[in-house]
Amino acid sequence: MVSRMTGQRRAELSDSSLPPTSAGGFFAGVGDVWRGGAFLAARPRLWIWALIPFLINIALLTGLTWGVWHFLGAWVDRQFFTGGHWWGPAVGWLVRVLFWIMMGLLVIFAFVPLATVVASPFNDILSDKVERLYAGAGVDDPFSLRLLARGLWVGTKGSLLLAFKTLGLMLLALPLYLLPPPL
Repeated sequence: MVSRMTGQRRAELSDSSLPPTSAGGFFAGVGDVWRGGAFLAARPRLWIWALIPFLINIALLTGLTWGVWHFLGAWVDRQFFTGGHWWGPAVGWLVRVLFWIMMGLLVIFAFVPLATVVASPFNDILSDKVERLYAGAGVDDPFSLRLLARGLWVGTKGSLLLAFKTLGLMLLALPLYLLPPPL
């Protein structure tokens, strides 16, 4: 069927209701990240709701890295640096380099799921405050431990429930990965 839209009507539709192209949607999403960062940077009262989960994630990942190195480092020293073999220190340094590469990859891949669980209670509060700012209302209420505790409870409960559901589905799919490939 041939479209008989006027030029004005076609322009109205192209501006708002038509879906963006995949490349245009990607770049619009990238732009949203920068616009959101600028919005947050311009409003110092919102910084605490973004800074707390970031610092918690950094502390957790730093603690994880330190804890693994604390135990693995002692093992590497005992195995490779205390023996009288000429190859011990070379292999020990290789194991250390591989450890730091492995920990870097672990931190990169663990950051997103960990950040989701840690930040979810704060995101609820932050989105509420941002919505009020967009609606024209001010964010006058100060930092509240009661509000934080409620958000922590609701967000953590929801995130852990989602994590356990995902883990359950992965465990259900595990036998499919263990089947031998068809001949």
